[in-house]
Amino acid sequence: MPSTRARRAAIVAAVLPAVVALVAYRDLVGAFFFNDDFQVLYELANGGGLVRFLLGPMFGHVNTARNALLALEHAAFGPHPAPFYAIALLIHAANAVLLQRLGARLTGAGGIAALVATAWAVSPMHAGTLTWCAAHGHALLTTVLLVLLLRLDARDRSGRVLGGGAAAGWMLALFAIATLYGTGFGVAAAFPLAALVAAPHATSTPSRLLLFVVPPLLLATFALLHHLFPPPHTAIMQTVMPALRDVLSRPDGTASLLGHLADTGTTGLVGGPFTGALRGRPWLVAASLLAVTGVLGAGLWRGRARDRRWIVAALLLALGAWGVVALGRGVQWATADMRGAVGERYHYAAQTMLALALVVALGTLVRRVGTAIAGAWAAAGVAGLVLAPLLLPLHTGERRLTAAALGEIAAQVAAAPPGATVRIPNTAFPPMEFLAMFQGRWTFPGLAGVYVIFGPATEPAGRRVEFVATDPEQLAARRRGGRIATLLVPP
Repeated sequence: MPSTRARRAAIVAAVLPAVVALVAYRDLVGAFFFNDDFQVLYELANGGGLVRFLLGPMFGHVNTARNALLALEHAAFGPHPAPFYAIALLIHAANAVLLQRLGARLTGAGGIAALVATAWAVSPMHAGTLTWCAAHGHALLTTVLLVLLLRLDARDRSGRVLGGGAAAGWMLALFAIATLYGTGFGVAAAFPLAALVAAPHATSTPSRLLLFVVPPLLLATFALLHHLFPPPHTAIMQTVMPALRDVLSRPDGTASLLGHLADTGTTGLVGGPFTGALRGRPWLVAASLLAVTGVLGAGLWRGRARDRRWIVAALLLALGAWGVVALGRGVQWATADMRGAVGERYHYAAQTMLALALVVALGTLVRRVGTAIAGAWAAAGVAGLVLAPLLLPLHTGERRLTAAALGEIAAQVAAAPPGATVRIPNTAFPPMEFLAMFQGRWTFPGLAGVYVIFGPATEPAGRRVEFVATDPEQLAARRRGGRIATLLVPP
């Protein structure tokens, strides 16, 4: 039986990464909705199309599981951002715990696993996922992935082979991963090979066949849904969602973007809160990449066969997450001046898997050496929270513009006598102007859409509110049904 001291150390190792994650991202609950969050909220509040909302692609992503999560949150909390972000913060803390637990089980070095998970928890690049409700599925797919890997390790250790029935459940989990966020497609596609590499004796032949059916089945499902719910034919969508022949014709763009993602994701993980300063000095970037390569190389050289298998498997999953982004955005990266669109939101799962590979590699070194490296890394990250606190984008501009739009509506309603019909010009909503390039100008119906999300469900003080639309495309939003059909009216 472990001693009391060992049990206390294990508890501290398990709790430390979660506490640091909560402290690092504590300001998250003060964030407001952003970008396509408004589109999601509008679809949910308007009603009249749940099947399309769950199954229809949005900006190239098939988000069935993500949309189900947001629908549940909206049903519970309405259009109030704080609970959405509080749940995301808890998911991030849970992922820190799961990463530590998996690393400790694989290496037997709970301290090293805790220190690496702590360093991972403060990566500033997680902000791209956590401060955007529409990207919260990326954090949740990482949770599902870590749970699957823990179950895979448990089967490998116990000698219980994954049968066909259990593999069918894993297939459903992989479909959830693939439809929680776009990067999940690459993770789910890479998982069968990664599982075979990590634990070759933990799966039976039928279960392997079922798991390896997942990638082509995902492709067929995604193709069918894009056929049933075709995306808008805007010029920019042809760049964001290029045809397969265009992707194949620009392998340079795919390769260049993959290298960029691996580079920025690795330096962002290593640099923690000091990533900005690190990227401003090329020699530090090169040193951090060399250090990571050296640790992974040492793990592959010194580790047992099982250690080497898990390092490779974790890197395969990281490459799956980055690789699907490189495939989808490679043409855009090579031909369009939109490199900023390939942002931090694509790194959460990949950085988690890179951190897992580093845990296993550090565990293969002399224990004092591995602990010293992980400890220095974690200490630098924690110190960074004091010296360079994470400055999260809390979307105060979107909050202000939403309040201004609702204030404008309220002022016109208050100025009308009871029982009157208040007719308000339906102007565009500035926070959705950028997405208008992707989906058409009036897919989000401007001021009327804001009223659908945040306005009262009944007529305010006996006054009927209508939004006057002059653009035929704007009026076409009524064809979707729901509340917007009675709110939008012609002149």
